[in-house]
Amino acid sequence: LENPTHLDDIIFKPVVELLDKARHKKGGVRLLGIKLSNLTLGNERKQLKFLRDEEDKLEQLTQSLDKIKEKFGTKAVTRASLLKKI
Repeated sequence: LENPTHLDDIIFKPVVELLDKARHKKGGVRLLGIKLSNLTLGNERKQLKFLRDEEDKLEQLTQSLDKIKEKFGTKAVTRASLLKKI
């Protein structure tokens, strides 16, 4: 990632892109791993750019989803892209 983040949407997007690339490889894929490194405490968040509107919206969404999951359980809300087709 270009900049540090704690937002799962920002982490999730390149993971999906990597998975899409891996799916098209000849011979298929047996195992795909994702590694996060250089992690810091949340209070060390730095202001890296002046216009953070999109990230601020994602921050609010993430906090709201976390509250829903705390109250109703981790399966209460999930990404539509993770749902299996019926």
